[in-house]
Amino acid sequence: MELWYKLHRVSGEPLFDKREFGGRGNYGATLSSQHGIQVFYDDPTVGGVEISAVPPPLPATNVFHHFAATFRQLNSNFVEVVTFVDGVVVRTTVMQGSLARTVNNVPFFIGAEGGPGAVMAGIIDEVSLYNRVLSVAEIRNVFDAGAGGKCQGPVGTSNCAPPAGLTGWWPLDDNVLDIAGTNVGRFTGNPVFTNGQVGRALFFDGTDDGVRFSASPSLNVGTSQGFSLEAWVFVPDLRLNPVFEWNDESVNVGPHLWVSQNNPGTLFANLVDTANTSHQILSAPNLVAAGVWQHVGLTYSKSNGLAKLFVNGVVVQQQNMGIFTPRTGLDLWLGRRASIPFQHSLVGAIDLWPGTGRI
Repeated sequence: MELWYKLHRVSGEPLFDKREFGGRGNYGATLSSQHGIQVFYDDPTVGGVEISAVPPPLPATNVFHHFAATFRQLNSNFVEVVTFVDGVVVRTTVMQGSLARTVNNVPFFIGAEGGPGAVMAGIIDEVSLYNRVLSVAEIRNVFDAGAGGKCQGPVGTSNCAPPAGLTGWWPLDDNVLDIAGTNVGRFTGNPVFTNGQVGRALFFDGTDDGVRFSASPSLNVGTSQGFSLEAWVFVPDLRLNPVFEWNDESVNVGPHLWVSQNNPGTLFANLVDTANTSHQILSAPNLVAAGVWQHVGLTYSKSNGLAKLFVNGVVVQQQNMGIFTPRTGLDLWLGRRASIPFQHSLVGAIDLWPGTGRI
Protein backbone atom coordinates (compact mmCIF):
# COMPACT_ATOMS: atom_id res chain seq x y z
CA MET A 1 0.00 0.00 0.00
CA GLU A 2 1.36 3.43 -0.85
CA LEU A 3 0.00 6.97 -1.14
CA TRP A 4 0.77 10.67 -0.83
CA TYR A 5 -0.72 12.68 2.04
CA LYS A 6 -0.75 16.20 3.47
CA LEU A 7 -1.88 16.67 7.07
CA HIS A 8 -3.62 19.80 8.35
CA ARG A 9 -3.53 18.61 11.97
CA VAL A 10 -2.02 15.73 13.98
CA SER A 11 -4.73 14.68 16.43
CA GLY A 12 -5.18 11.15 15.04
CA GLU A 13 -5.41 10.95 11.27
CA PRO A 14 -6.29 7.63 9.57
CA LEU A 15 -4.69 7.11 6.16
CA PHE A 16 -6.47 3.85 5.36
CA ASP A 17 -8.43 1.28 7.30
CA LYS A 18 -9.98 -2.07 6.44
CA ARG A 19 -12.59 -3.19 8.93
CA GLU A 20 -16.16 -4.18 9.50
CA PHE A 21 -18.31 -1.11 10.11
CA GLY A 22 -17.78 -0.21 13.75
CA GLY A 23 -16.03 -3.53 14.35
CA ARG A 24 -12.61 -5.09 14.50
CA GLY A 25 -10.01 -3.80 12.03
CA ASN A 26 -8.00 -5.99 9.67
CA TYR A 27 -5.19 -3.68 8.55
CA GLY A 28 -4.58 0.06 8.34
CA ALA A 29 -2.40 3.06 9.17
CA THR A 30 -2.92 6.10 11.39
CA LEU A 31 -0.85 9.21 12.16
CA SER A 32 -0.97 11.02 15.52
CA SER A 33 1.22 13.44 17.46
CA GLN A 34 0.96 11.22 20.54
CA HIS A 35 1.71 7.79 19.05
CA GLY A 36 3.53 8.61 15.82
CA ILE A 37 3.01 6.49 12.69
CA GLN A 38 1.03 3.35 13.46
CA VAL A 39 0.58 0.47 11.01
CA PHE A 40 -1.40 -2.56 12.10
CA TYR A 41 -2.34 -6.01 10.88
CA ASP A 42 -4.93 -7.98 12.83
CA ASP A 43 -5.30 -11.68 12.11
CA PRO A 44 -8.84 -12.51 13.25
CA THR A 45 -7.66 -15.81 14.74
CA VAL A 46 -5.00 -14.14 16.90
CA GLY A 47 -6.00 -12.43 20.14
CA GLY A 48 -5.38 -8.69 20.13
CA VAL A 49 -4.17 -6.33 17.41
CA GLU A 50 -0.45 -5.86 16.79
CA ILE A 51 0.84 -2.40 15.90
CA SER A 52 4.11 -1.28 14.32
CA ALA A 53 4.71 2.22 15.70
CA VAL A 54 7.25 4.80 14.53
CA PRO A 55 7.64 7.20 17.49
CA PRO A 56 6.76 10.90 17.11
CA PRO A 57 7.41 13.54 15.94
CA LEU A 58 5.51 13.16 12.71
CA PRO A 59 6.80 14.57 9.41
CA ALA A 60 5.94 18.25 8.94
CA THR A 61 2.30 19.18 8.36
CA ASN A 62 0.95 21.13 5.37
CA VAL A 63 3.42 19.56 2.92
CA PHE A 64 3.01 16.36 0.93
CA HIS A 65 4.77 13.21 2.16
CA HIS A 66 4.86 9.76 0.65
CA PHE A 67 3.77 6.86 2.87
CA ALA A 68 4.07 3.15 2.13
CA ALA A 69 3.62 -0.08 4.05
CA THR A 70 4.39 -3.59 2.87
CA PHE A 71 3.09 -6.82 4.40
CA ARG A 72 5.09 -9.98 3.69
CA GLN A 73 4.39 -13.49 4.93
CA LEU A 74 7.60 -14.80 6.53
CA ASN A 75 6.24 -18.23 7.39
CA SER A 76 2.91 -19.74 8.35
CA ASN A 77 2.76 -17.82 11.63
CA PHE A 78 4.43 -14.42 11.14
CA VAL A 79 4.04 -11.34 8.93
CA GLU A 80 6.77 -8.76 8.32
CA VAL A 81 5.47 -5.17 8.17
CA VAL A 82 7.79 -2.50 6.74
CA THR A 83 6.89 1.20 7.00
CA PHE A 84 8.30 3.83 4.62
CA VAL A 85 8.14 7.63 4.76
CA ASP A 86 9.37 9.68 1.81
CA GLY A 87 11.00 6.66 0.20
CA VAL A 88 12.97 5.60 3.31
CA VAL A 89 12.38 2.59 5.59
CA VAL A 90 11.51 3.94 9.05
CA ARG A 91 10.49 0.71 10.79
CA THR A 92 10.42 -3.05 10.27
CA THR A 93 8.29 -5.22 12.59
CA VAL A 94 7.36 -8.89 12.66
CA MET A 95 3.78 -9.61 13.72
CA GLN A 96 1.95 -12.81 14.51
CA GLY A 97 -0.59 -13.90 11.92
CA SER A 98 -1.21 -15.02 8.37
CA LEU A 99 -2.12 -12.92 5.34
CA ALA A 100 -4.13 -15.89 4.10
CA ARG A 101 -6.68 -14.93 6.76
CA THR A 102 -7.12 -11.37 5.49
CA VAL A 103 -10.79 -10.46 5.85
CA ASN A 104 -11.96 -9.77 2.30
CA ASN A 105 -15.67 -9.17 2.84
CA VAL A 106 -15.37 -5.92 4.82
CA PRO A 107 -15.02 -2.33 3.47
CA PHE A 108 -11.76 -0.55 2.79
CA PHE A 109 -11.68 3.12 3.91
CA ILE A 110 -9.37 5.91 2.77
CA GLY A 111 -8.93 8.86 5.14
CA ALA A 112 -11.27 7.40 7.76
CA GLU A 113 -11.70 4.57 10.22
CA GLY A 114 -14.57 2.19 9.50
CA GLY A 115 -17.72 3.10 11.38
CA PRO A 116 -18.00 6.03 13.79
CA GLY A 117 -14.21 6.42 14.07
CA ALA A 118 -11.74 9.18 13.29
CA VAL A 119 -11.61 11.01 9.98
CA MET A 120 -8.56 12.65 8.48
CA ALA A 121 -8.10 16.42 8.20
CA GLY A 122 -5.91 16.79 5.14
CA ILE A 123 -5.35 15.56 1.59
CA ILE A 124 -4.63 12.09 0.20
CA ASP A 125 -3.49 11.45 -3.37
CA GLU A 126 -2.36 8.60 -5.66
CA VAL A 127 -3.50 5.70 -3.46
CA SER A 128 -2.30 2.31 -4.73
CA LEU A 129 -2.89 -1.17 -3.34
CA TYR A 130 -0.68 -3.97 -4.68
CA ASN A 131 -1.05 -7.75 -4.55
CA ARG A 132 2.68 -8.20 -3.99
CA VAL A 133 5.47 -6.71 -1.85
CA LEU A 134 7.11 -3.71 -3.51
CA SER A 135 10.89 -3.58 -3.22
CA VAL A 136 12.70 -0.77 -1.44
CA ALA A 137 13.92 0.47 -4.85
CA GLU A 138 10.40 0.49 -6.30
CA ILE A 139 9.05 2.54 -3.41
CA ARG A 140 11.98 4.93 -3.68
CA ASN A 141 11.25 5.37 -7.38
CA VAL A 142 7.64 6.27 -6.62
CA PHE A 143 8.83 8.89 -4.13
CA ASP A 144 11.45 10.23 -6.55
CA ALA A 145 8.76 10.63 -9.24
CA GLY A 146 7.09 13.23 -7.04
CA ALA A 147 4.49 15.36 -8.75
CA GLY A 148 5.33 13.71 -12.08
CA GLY A 149 3.46 10.58 -10.96
CA LYS A 150 4.60 7.00 -10.81
CA CYS A 151 3.35 5.71 -14.16
CA GLN A 152 6.45 4.43 -15.90
CA GLY A 153 5.01 3.20 -19.17
CA PRO A 154 5.25 5.23 -22.38
CA VAL A 155 3.96 8.75 -21.81
CA GLY A 156 3.53 9.56 -25.48
CA THR A 157 3.95 8.20 -28.95
CA SER A 158 7.09 7.95 -31.00
CA ASN A 159 7.68 7.31 -34.66
CA CYS A 160 11.00 5.60 -34.03
CA ALA A 161 11.91 2.26 -32.47
CA PRO A 162 14.13 2.67 -29.37
CA PRO A 163 17.65 1.30 -29.98
CA ALA A 164 18.71 -1.96 -28.37
CA GLY A 165 20.35 -1.51 -24.99
CA LEU A 166 18.42 1.65 -24.12
CA THR A 167 18.55 1.88 -20.30
CA GLY A 168 17.08 5.33 -19.79
CA TRP A 169 15.05 7.80 -21.84
CA TRP A 170 13.81 11.10 -20.44
CA PRO A 171 11.78 13.11 -23.01
CA LEU A 172 11.30 15.86 -20.38
CA ASP A 173 7.76 16.43 -21.61
CA ASP A 174 6.52 18.25 -18.49
CA ASN A 175 7.88 15.48 -16.23
CA VAL A 176 11.13 13.64 -15.47
CA LEU A 177 9.83 10.13 -16.06
CA ASP A 178 12.01 7.47 -17.64
CA ILE A 179 9.97 5.88 -20.45
CA ALA A 180 12.59 3.19 -21.07
CA GLY A 181 13.16 2.14 -17.44
CA THR A 182 12.42 3.00 -13.84
CA ASN A 183 14.88 5.84 -13.15
CA VAL A 184 12.67 8.80 -12.29
CA GLY A 185 14.37 12.13 -11.63
CA ARG A 186 13.82 14.68 -8.90
CA PHE A 187 14.48 18.41 -9.01
CA THR A 188 17.03 20.46 -7.18
CA GLY A 189 16.51 24.19 -7.39
CA ASN A 190 13.64 25.17 -9.66
CA PRO A 191 14.10 24.09 -13.29
CA VAL A 192 11.06 24.86 -15.43
CA PHE A 193 9.57 23.17 -18.48
CA THR A 194 9.57 25.07 -21.75
CA ASN A 195 9.26 24.45 -25.48
CA GLY A 196 11.97 22.15 -26.78
CA GLN A 197 13.41 20.76 -29.97
CA VAL A 198 11.01 17.79 -29.74
CA GLY A 199 7.90 18.60 -27.70
CA ARG A 200 8.84 20.03 -24.31
CA ALA A 201 12.22 20.57 -22.66
CA LEU A 202 13.67 21.59 -19.30
CA PHE A 203 15.26 25.00 -18.68
CA PHE A 204 17.98 25.53 -16.04
CA ASP A 205 18.72 28.98 -14.64
CA GLY A 206 22.43 28.50 -13.81
CA THR A 207 21.98 29.09 -10.08
CA ASP A 208 21.09 25.82 -8.39
CA ASP A 209 18.88 23.97 -10.88
CA GLY A 210 19.42 20.32 -11.69
CA VAL A 211 17.76 16.92 -12.02
CA ARG A 212 19.03 14.03 -9.90
CA PHE A 213 18.61 10.34 -10.66
CA SER A 214 19.38 7.96 -7.80
CA ALA A 215 22.16 5.44 -8.39
CA SER A 216 20.80 2.17 -9.75
CA PRO A 217 22.10 -0.96 -11.51
CA SER A 218 20.60 0.14 -14.83
CA LEU A 219 22.38 3.52 -14.66
CA ASN A 220 25.69 1.85 -13.77
CA VAL A 221 26.50 1.54 -17.48
CA GLY A 222 30.24 1.64 -16.86
CA THR A 223 30.10 -2.04 -15.96
CA SER A 224 28.91 -2.92 -19.48
CA GLN A 225 31.08 -3.19 -22.60
CA GLY A 226 30.43 0.41 -23.49
CA PHE A 227 27.90 3.21 -23.15
CA SER A 228 26.41 6.16 -25.02
CA LEU A 229 24.69 9.35 -23.90
CA GLU A 230 23.07 11.95 -26.13
CA ALA A 231 20.75 14.92 -25.85
CA TRP A 232 19.53 18.11 -27.47
CA VAL A 233 20.93 21.22 -25.78
CA PHE A 234 20.24 24.94 -26.08
CA VAL A 235 22.65 27.41 -24.49
CA PRO A 236 22.03 31.18 -24.72
CA ASP A 237 25.78 31.89 -24.52
CA LEU A 238 29.06 29.97 -24.48
CA ARG A 239 29.88 30.01 -20.78
CA LEU A 240 31.04 26.79 -19.09
CA ASN A 241 27.99 24.52 -18.80
CA PRO A 242 27.47 20.98 -17.43
CA VAL A 243 25.21 18.68 -19.46
CA PHE A 244 25.37 15.51 -17.34
CA GLU A 245 27.57 14.10 -14.58
CA TRP A 246 27.74 11.13 -12.22
CA ASN A 247 28.34 12.65 -8.79
CA ASP A 248 27.71 11.92 -5.09
CA GLU A 249 27.80 15.58 -3.92
CA SER A 250 31.26 15.09 -2.38
CA VAL A 251 34.70 14.53 -3.91
CA ASN A 252 33.52 11.48 -5.88
CA VAL A 253 32.84 12.30 -9.52
CA GLY A 254 32.23 9.97 -12.44
CA PRO A 255 31.97 10.54 -16.20
CA HIS A 256 30.70 13.94 -17.26
CA LEU A 257 29.97 15.93 -20.41
CA TRP A 258 30.35 19.73 -20.46
CA VAL A 259 30.15 22.56 -22.99
CA SER A 260 32.84 25.27 -23.29
CA GLN A 261 35.58 23.66 -21.19
CA ASN A 262 38.86 25.62 -21.69
CA ASN A 263 37.49 27.48 -24.74
CA PRO A 264 34.04 28.70 -25.89
CA GLY A 265 31.98 26.19 -27.85
CA THR A 266 34.03 23.09 -27.06
CA LEU A 267 32.50 19.74 -26.13
CA PHE A 268 34.41 18.08 -23.28
CA ALA A 269 34.12 14.72 -21.52
CA ASN A 270 36.03 13.24 -18.62
CA LEU A 271 35.45 9.50 -18.17
CA VAL A 272 36.57 9.21 -14.53
CA ASP A 273 37.08 5.53 -13.71
CA THR A 274 36.55 3.47 -10.56
CA ALA A 275 40.20 4.09 -9.55
CA ASN A 276 39.49 7.85 -9.65
CA THR A 277 41.66 8.30 -12.76
CA SER A 278 40.60 10.90 -15.31
CA HIS A 279 40.35 10.12 -19.04
CA GLN A 280 39.67 13.38 -20.88
CA ILE A 281 38.60 14.14 -24.44
CA LEU A 282 38.12 17.67 -25.80
CA SER A 283 36.84 18.96 -29.14
CA ALA A 284 37.98 22.03 -31.04
CA PRO A 285 36.35 25.34 -30.00
CA ASN A 286 33.25 26.95 -31.52
CA LEU A 287 31.56 23.67 -32.47
CA VAL A 288 28.68 24.22 -30.03
CA ALA A 289 26.85 27.40 -30.97
CA ALA A 290 24.80 29.75 -28.79
CA GLY A 291 21.10 30.42 -29.30
CA VAL A 292 20.22 27.30 -31.33
CA TRP A 293 19.25 23.73 -30.53
CA GLN A 294 22.11 21.29 -31.17
CA HIS A 295 22.51 17.56 -30.67
CA VAL A 296 25.49 16.37 -28.60
CA GLY A 297 26.64 12.85 -27.81
CA LEU A 298 29.35 10.77 -26.16
CA THR A 299 30.26 7.12 -26.68
CA TYR A 300 32.90 4.88 -25.08
CA SER A 301 33.79 1.30 -26.04
CA LYS A 302 35.64 -1.09 -23.74
CA SER A 303 36.38 -3.42 -26.62
CA ASN A 304 38.86 -0.99 -28.21
CA GLY A 305 39.09 1.86 -25.66
CA LEU A 306 37.78 4.40 -28.17
CA ALA A 307 35.77 7.44 -27.03
CA LYS A 308 33.92 9.74 -29.45
CA LEU A 309 32.27 13.14 -29.17
CA PHE A 310 29.43 14.09 -31.52
CA VAL A 311 27.81 17.40 -32.46
CA ASN A 312 24.75 17.27 -34.73
CA GLY A 313 25.44 13.65 -35.65
CA VAL A 314 29.05 14.23 -36.72
CA VAL A 315 32.11 12.89 -34.87
CA VAL A 316 34.04 16.00 -33.79
CA GLN A 317 36.70 14.22 -31.75
CA GLN A 318 37.77 10.63 -31.12
CA GLN A 319 40.50 9.30 -28.92
CA ASN A 320 41.82 5.99 -27.63
CA MET A 321 41.35 6.22 -23.86
CA GLY A 322 42.39 2.66 -22.99
CA ILE A 323 40.36 -0.05 -21.27
CA PHE A 324 38.88 0.79 -17.86
CA THR A 325 35.61 0.79 -15.93
CA PRO A 326 33.94 4.23 -15.77
CA ARG A 327 32.62 5.18 -12.33
CA THR A 328 28.88 5.19 -13.01
CA GLY A 329 27.67 3.74 -9.70
CA LEU A 330 26.95 7.23 -8.32
CA ASP A 331 23.81 9.36 -8.65
CA LEU A 332 23.41 10.75 -12.16
CA TRP A 333 22.80 14.49 -12.54
CA LEU A 334 21.37 16.40 -15.47
CA GLY A 335 22.42 20.03 -15.92
CA ARG A 336 24.37 20.25 -12.66
CA ARG A 337 27.63 19.49 -10.87
CA ALA A 338 26.70 18.95 -7.24
CA SER A 339 30.14 18.54 -5.63
CA ILE A 340 30.53 20.73 -2.56
CA PRO A 341 31.94 23.41 -2.76
CA PHE A 342 32.21 23.24 -6.58
CA GLN A 343 28.51 23.36 -7.50
CA HIS A 344 27.76 24.53 -11.02
CA SER A 345 24.49 24.58 -12.97
CA LEU A 346 23.63 24.83 -16.63
CA VAL A 347 22.25 28.03 -18.13
CA GLY A 348 20.06 26.75 -20.94
CA ALA A 349 17.73 23.91 -21.84
CA ILE A 350 17.95 20.15 -22.44
CA ASP A 351 15.54 17.96 -24.41
CA LEU A 352 15.11 14.23 -25.24
CA TRP A 353 17.88 12.73 -23.15
CA PRO A 354 18.50 8.97 -23.75
CA GLY A 355 21.28 6.79 -22.36
CA THR A 356 22.27 3.27 -23.36
CA GLY A 357 24.40 0.57 -21.85
CA ARG A 358 26.08 -0.11 -25.18
CA ILE A 359 27.70 1.82 -28.02
